[in-house]
Formats: sequence, structure tokens, C-alpha cells
Amino acid sequence: MTDSNKLALMANAFYSITTIKTAFAVTLLILACSPCAAQTAQDSNRLDDSQSPLQKQNIKPLGKYPLPSKKAVHPNGWYDAWPKELARIEKLLANEKTSQRIRTMEHWNRFLNYFKMVPDDSSQILAVFMEAYNNDPHYFCAEYAEWVPRLTGGNYAYCLDCYKNELPVMDEIVRLVLASYDQSLIKQLTEIQKLDQKLRSTISPKTVAEERSKILDQQRTLDMANLETIEKIIDQHGYPGRSLVGVNYEKVAFLVIQHSGAEAIGKYLPLMQDAIKKQDLEPSIYPYLFDRFEVSKGRPQHFGTQRKLETNELFPVYEPENVNARRRQYGLPPISITDK
Repeated sequence: MTDSNKLALMANAFYSITTIKTAFAVTLLILACSPCAAQTAQDSNRLDDSQSPLQKQNIKPLGKYPLPSKKAVHPNGWYDAWPKELARIEKLLANEKTSQRIRTMEHWNRFLNYFKMVPDDSSQILAVFMEAYNNDPHYFCAEYAEWVPRLTGGNYAYCLDCYKNELPVMDEIVRLVLASYDQSLIKQLTEIQKLDQKLRSTISPKTVAEERSKILDQQRTLDMANLETIEKIIDQHGYPGRSLVGVNYEKVAFLVIQHSGAEAIGKYLPLMQDAIKKQDLEPSIYPYLFDRFEVSKGRPQHFGTQRKLETNELFPVYEPENVNARRRQYGLPPISITDK
């Protein structure tokens, strides 16, 4: 792959990230590439469709890839399972009823499988990379950063050689995305998360009711302080979701709000629902928060996420015959209302 094509691929990715300023992104990309790529950046501020790296490399659209040939580099007996896994993934992605949460995870799984199988044309991995990236760049980059380094050693050492041209491009995109997050805010959220669990983590099933009540009373003081801090963050930034702090810290504000009572939950439910619609927050948290709010108001829950502490029985569910259809929208697995 030429340096100009590498820049085109990285620039195409970065234009889909609104939290990264164009000038900052281009500067970093120029530093990462050769003088040839730098000249390419000067020639055009944005890439049109005709400059797409996928078009330049004549990469076939997803769904039309031939399965990679079985190669001796794959560990014995492992290859045969991967085409079956890909078939399962493609079926889910083709289903319009598949939730965004499941779709996002399966885009990553598809990339992971193709990566391990190694397409006959190794550059085709870039097309799979870009589709998963464009579906949800923050989730994908977090998974890539955690798992791909593990797939370039041991039984998967062959990947390092097979993708010697593609790995530097993909690695750089992921590195720059993760580096774009607000590190100061991440540090603040880390401390908030510690306080949120400081006393809760001492409660176990063996904790007697009187001691449990005492611990939770002490924890509420910390919860009030946390909520005050989170409200200031929201006033300044909006919901601190994955585009601002990454997927590893997107739930911190949710946890604080969840532990702050019905008033806070009711106040911030619309904000979090909006963040979910923008793919800036894990969708599955909304049903838990919504149900907790409804139960606190003495109303039936909608998603079947809340159970009675003493008996582990579900609180009453609104239109139980439709509960799994509602759960499916947020990527939650089905439940049986008759299972108490």
C-alpha cells in the first residue's frame, strides 16, 4: 500500500469522529506518514468518494468476499469453526431487527474472524476494518486495542507477517482515536467510580440487614458528592459518553445517577436516551435505569430488569407478553416472566 493510500484510509476514518478537530488529526497523520503523504494532505482538505481507499484498492464490498483459502498457517482444527461463525454473524447483520448493540458487537466479531482467517488478499482486511469502524469507532477501537495485540503472537504469530502492510495503518488509526479522549476527565471519572463502589463493595450476601443499612447510609453521603460532581460535568460537556471518554468510562455517570435516587434518574433519563441514540452510550443500560425509575414510582417495569431483594422475584411487568420485544430493541436477551 502506498503512503498516500495509508493517509487516505486514516483520514477517511477520522472524518467520522467529530470530537477530533481536523487540523489536529491531519497534523498527527502527516507526522505518521512520509513526505509523500504530507504532500497528499496539502493537495486536498477532504476526501471525496472517488478518493476512497477502498475504491483505490478495488476492494470488493462486504458480503461478496470469497472465504479465505485454508492455509497451513492456521492452528490445526481451528479454521473449520471460523466460516460457521462468519455465517452466524452475517445472518445477524443482515437482519433489520438486530439491535444496534448486537450489531456493533458482531461487526467486531466479523473483523476478528476475518483477521484470524487471513483473506487471500490481505488488504481486504482494511474493508472489514473500516465497516466495523464506521459502525461504532469507539467500541471497535477499544476492542481492537485489547485483542489484536494478543493475535500477533503465539498460535497467531502468522498474523504479524500476513498483515505487515496493513497493521501499521490500523494500529495508527486506533492509537489516535484512543489518544483523542479527554484524559483529565477520565482521571476524574476514575476517582468518582472508586467512590461509587467504596462501601458498596464491602456488602456481601452474608451481610446482615442492620449492617447493610448502616453501610448504605454511609455510602449515600459519597453518592451525593458524586452526583454533584457529575452534574457539573454534564453542565459543561453533556453526557460524558464514549466519544469523550471512551467505552471504558462511559458508564460512570450512569452508575452515579442510578445510585442517586428517582429524582436524579427521572431528570437524566432523556439525556442518556439521547446519548444512546447517538451511539455514545451502551444501549443496554437504559432498560435498567428506566425500570428502576418506574418501580420507584410504584408502576410496572417494562423490561423485566428489577427483582425484589428478599425473594429475587420480578417486580410486576407491563404487558409481559411484549417484554422480550422491548428487550430486543436494547440488545438484552429474552426472559421468561413465569421464571420467578
